[in-house]
Amino acid sequence: MTARTTPRMSACRGERGRISSRPKGEPPVAELERRIERAVDVPELRSVAQLKMLHSLAPRLNRLSDSERIGEAITAELRTLIDYHNCRIYLLHPDGRTLWPVAFRGALTEYEGETYEELVTTVGEGITGHVAATGESFYTPNALEVPWAVQIEGTSEIVESILAVPMDYDDRCIGVIVLSNLGYDGFDEQDQRLPELLA
Repeated sequence: MTARTTPRMSACRGERGRISSRPKGEPPVAELERRIERAVDVPELRSVAQLKMLHSLAPRLNRLSDSERIGEAITAELRTLIDYHNCRIYLLHPDGRTLWPVAFRGALTEYEGETYEELVTTVGEGITGHVAATGESFYTPNALEVPWAVQIEGTSEIVESILAVPMDYDDRCIGVIVLSNLGYDGFDEQDQRLPELLA
């Protein structure tokens, strides 16, 4: 027979002599909030934070009319909830083929030399173009392992995880959000969920 252990709680006498786990003088609402915080697991807390971010971002994006400012707002907000090293927002050019980067943000020196011109790609080319062509999200823990990935000119071959999500409007892809992290397997399902909700 195995002994069953339960976490110990320090108890103090509450009103009418009942045992209470809240510190003396703490209001019952604060105790309830503490219990909820302990009961909610980390992924659920991330989901709540993501929904709050989306709720606050939507009205701001509606007020912006310039695609570059919208892209910059998206890269900044995503940074608050996803630990990425680089984020690029691509929009499909009116020619229906060219994917033009309207915003990009890099946190490490490996991304400092990138220019808009070097990041331009086409539908079907590389990871970004693949996502635009298929209209489906794509994640790779190591871009070097993707045979159809395209190396950006002038950059070194590095182990880099990439998450790319299509941006849809009226059932057609109008752009792609691309997140990358140096190192192997830098994103999880929660990280993928947020740009998918946003896009």
